[in-house]
Amino acid sequence: MLAVQDQAGGEPTVGVVAEVKPETDGGDREDGKSVASESGSDEDSDGSGSEDSEDSEEERRREEERTRRRAERLAAMAARAIAEREDAVARLEGEKAGLEKLLAEREKEQAQEASELQTSMIETLEAVEIEKQRHHSTRMEALARLARLEVTNGELAKSLAREQWNLEVQVDQVAQLREEVELKKLAQDKYRRKLTKIQKTSAPPVDEIESLRRFKLEEEIIDAEYTLTCDRIVSLKDKARKIEESIELTRRDMVHPTEVEIELKKRLDQLTDRLIQKQMQVESLSSEKAALLMRIEAVTRLLDNSTSSSASSSSSRLDIEAGAWQQSHSPTITFTNNHIRDRIRAGQQQLGSAIRQLDSIFSAGHIFLRRNPKAQCRKLALGQPFLWRH
Repeated sequence: MLAVQDQAGGEPTVGVVAEVKPETDGGDREDGKSVASESGSDEDSDGSGSEDSEDSEEERRREEERTRRRAERLAAMAARAIAEREDAVARLEGEKAGLEKLLAEREKEQAQEASELQTSMIETLEAVEIEKQRHHSTRMEALARLARLEVTNGELAKSLAREQWNLEVQVDQVAQLREEVELKKLAQDKYRRKLTKIQKTSAPPVDEIESLRRFKLEEEIIDAEYTLTCDRIVSLKDKARKIEESIELTRRDMVHPTEVEIELKKRLDQLTDRLIQKQMQVESLSSEKAALLMRIEAVTRLLDNSTSSSASSSSSRLDIEAGAWQQSHSPTITFTNNHIRDRIRAGQQQLGSAIRQLDSIFSAGHIFLRRNPKAQCRKLALGQPFLWRH
């Protein structure tokens, strides 16, 4: 009787069980018939010795024939079990070869992607460091310029206050001069009327003529001072306007960033986005790596079970009366399984190197994200759709 049982993982386990009872029962029936015939013949021949010897020889020959047929049936069943076993092992080896080929291609792709990703990450980090240094130098220059502008602004504010004070003083002086001019004009009109009256009445005395000359001279001096004061007021107004324009320009420079700072900010944002995308690619590769490791472990367990069952079946022997049967294909299967296991170990070592490269890249990206809070915010913003999909 041939019993084929399926173990875990689809591995067939073939057992050869020799069931001898039915044939023994048949032999007993045949023996019974022969005994009956012998008894009949004994009754007919009245116990002749020659017929007894022939019957015993015939019975012995039949027993040997039955034993030979039983051994042939057991050998055929064992051959069928071995063939099925070899087919199962060949199928597993083909599946394992396909998985190993797929794993080797995937490891090669992952190693290439990891090297490219590491190169890109190193270039990105170097570019980020260069941009950080440039940004730092630009920031220091901007701070120095801001300090100079603040000092200049303070000096200009003090100068503006001083000039405004001088302007107010000059305006007060102009107002006083205007009042004096008005008074002088009134006095002049008065003296003119008086002079006209005197000229009409009599010749003017010398003192009045001298006083009129002095009055005219003072009037000319006052007009000259008034003109000079007006010119000075105009110049002070122009100076105050220039100071206000300089203050407004300084304030505009302090509020609005320069083109260099805007360009640096844009480049830093682009580098941050690239780094976040690379980190998401690393995470997807890590998930694929975990899936491949699980498949490798399943195939390894399957091969271990196949090897153990092969060893157990190779150690089993069937004793058939005077002969013995032993499986002859176990060394080949053991060698094949050892070769496959060696290839699995080599693939695991290559996969481990790729995993270490991915871990180093992930660590570098993690350090950059930890140092840059803005990049962390962008990572969360880009990672939300991925989390929603899962």
